[in-house]
Amino acid sequence: MSLFHAGKPRLSSVEYYPNNIGNLVLGTSQTYSFLVYGRDERGIQIQILNALHKRGAKILSQTGYVDGRSREFTLCVSCDLSEVSVTPDDLVIELRRIKLVKNALAVCLKNRMFDSFLFPLTIMLTNRVVSVDSNLTFLLQNRLNSEESNLALRDVGRAYAIDVIRQVREKLGSLPEEAIQENVKDYLKASGWGSVEWKFETSFVRVSIIDPPIYSGKATSNYFVQGIAAGLIEGLKKKKFTIAEEVYSQDSRSLAIMLAEIRSEVKRIEPVAEKPQESVGIKALEEVEKVIRSVELDALEIDVIPAGKGERPMIVLGQSGKTENVTKAPEPRAPKLPSTKRAEKENPESETLPELLHDQPKPVSKDSEVKKPIPDTSPKQEEKEIIPDTSTKQTNETLSPPAVAEKKPFKITEIKGIREKEEDSEEEADEIWFESAVQE
Repeated sequence: MSLFHAGKPRLSSVEYYPNNIGNLVLGTSQTYSFLVYGRDERGIQIQILNALHKRGAKILSQTGYVDGRSREFTLCVSCDLSEVSVTPDDLVIELRRIKLVKNALAVCLKNRMFDSFLFPLTIMLTNRVVSVDSNLTFLLQNRLNSEESNLALRDVGRAYAIDVIRQVREKLGSLPEEAIQENVKDYLKASGWGSVEWKFETSFVRVSIIDPPIYSGKATSNYFVQGIAAGLIEGLKKKKFTIAEEVYSQDSRSLAIMLAEIRSEVKRIEPVAEKPQESVGIKALEEVEKVIRSVELDALEIDVIPAGKGERPMIVLGQSGKTENVTKAPEPRAPKLPSTKRAEKENPESETLPELLHDQPKPVSKDSEVKKPIPDTSPKQEEKEIIPDTSTKQTNETLSPPAVAEKKPFKITEIKGIREKEEDSEEEADEIWFESAVQE
């Protein structure tokens, strides 16, 4: 018997019986192939073979199976009819008369090796497969001849092995894991990849393939087979593996592939100390206060009204926006002027006050009008007599910091109008003070 490798394997435990497709010799005019199918019952296929044997047919090959779902059988038989006394058509009619047979066909194999009855080629009647030379993966690899294509072939082999395991699991259902693994090994062996075994070591997995596909006397560097080995262990253990090393022994015709588990490195990230939210909020408030202060300082104008002897200067605060002018004055004591001339000498600015009022007459708003106080001859009343403050309520509103959203940029016209109002109020206050002093 001729095996895949010339001669018998040197290992006594390894014996092969090839699953051949087609006839081994070229057919003659007396070589026929019969296809019979029908309802499956015990002994039906033996009954068909006995009918051919009784007529003198020599059976060359046969292939048959039973579909459990449809409960039907299919049988293909190649025969040599050189010693048969009846025609092939008579044999077909006789086979069709069998009770359980649904149909029977026959074809002459003159100068042919394949009957072409059974098609397509399948595994487990669910997966259609194609029979190709085992050198095909090497030929593709050598033709592509790039690192990227080699890795792609390895990925394809890995996906193929994972799919095989999936199909076996679906077919076997809830059988134990050992039964699933044994069926996976048989699947790969029937498909022509060799006898596959694996063993888990401490730090790696050893996958051994006896009689793997060989090209030019070597079995290593077959990236598709490497992918099959990695996909097998990944599909069984649910972990990814990479090829660490491979060794082929010609004496034992065994390819050993070492697989190492791919472990993702966990990067240690040092925690960053987060600043407390309170400090962030405080800083934000400080920034807002700085902006408010800068806006208020830009909007604030300070004018000092010169005072006479014995008086404290008056400070006029002017602020842009919706707020009104505010005049603050300390509580001065009204000086006692014995005569008008003396008052004129001590306060020479009062002489130019009417002229200024006459030269630059400005309308005075109702808010800034000051009523003339009624003179009182009592000395205590004179000490308490001060310039009335008509914007007491407005002062509180002015001193309170306005909202940032209501602030408006300075306009030259607004500043000019504010200053004119301030000058009018100052001139009128000086005039009132001068008249009261003259009356006294």
